[in-house]
Amino acid sequence: MTAAAVHSSYVQKLGSSDPDEVYGALRTIKNSVIGSSSKKALYMRLEIVPAVSTLLADAATSARSREQATAIVGSLVRSREGGAAAAAALAARGVVGALVGQLAGGDARLVEVTERALNALLEHRETLAAAVAAATEGELVGQVLAIIDAADVTALGAQGQGQARVELAVLIVGRLCDSEARQYMVANTGVIAALVRLLLAPRAHWRLQAATLRALSALSYENSEICLALGAVQDGGVAAAVLRLARAGDATLRLYACQVAANLSRMRAMAARDVQAVAVPALVRL
Repeated sequence: MTAAAVHSSYVQKLGSSDPDEVYGALRTIKNSVIGSSSKKALYMRLEIVPAVSTLLADAATSARSREQATAIVGSLVRSREGGAAAAAALAARGVVGALVGQLAGGDARLVEVTERALNALLEHRETLAAAVAAATEGELVGQVLAIIDAADVTALGAQGQGQARVELAVLIVGRLCDSEARQYMVANTGVIAALVRLLLAPRAHWRLQAATLRALSALSYENSEICLALGAVQDGGVAAAVLRLARAGDATLRLYACQVAANLSRMRAMAARDVQAVAVPALVRL
């Protein structure tokens, strides 16, 4: 049997009714593709994407097999040569939604592997366009919104797994807002209130605050209706929080806060003089 035939047999085993055989094949494939561009290309030709996508979409797939399949996804999309194509192919088969669904699980190891794979997927611009096309209208936003809504804002002050999970969900929201149509799709799910709750949380970790500001910046960019809605929340409480964070010690926080302030000011949802008084000195310090 040739080497290619051996690898092909592993892909075929992913359709087995024996969970142990599926797990063994996944583990072998994972160990083959990690760190090997040639093996990644080989398995892409052997149709690994449909096989892995089917397993991740199947509720009956065990946690240990999901962990291996998710690691394979993360490895495939990190390839310099074929990573973007792999990301688009995986997303088109609904893998992003399946992985987001795994974030809500209680298996700590699986959640950690899932976070790494999603971050790798989202590095590619092709991913979200394909993911949205694969999902029903607002489905993906609904999944990440559920994670954000479930967050305990009183427990988000530490860089732990719960905080990292919410941060990733918020980043996905921001990356979805790459057009006016998607801005409205996202806004219509009620995500503005969820993001504002995180932004105003008194002890939120700075990384989560930065992710929230980044999402709000993408959501409000050149959109007067959304800017006006943000500016009116809590009688200007959001605008005040944005200006406060523009004075923060962390440069990333200042940058994203200034972006949100600029968006609001451009659409007359925040006084230009307030932005000039705070944002200009903040940007000079970057």
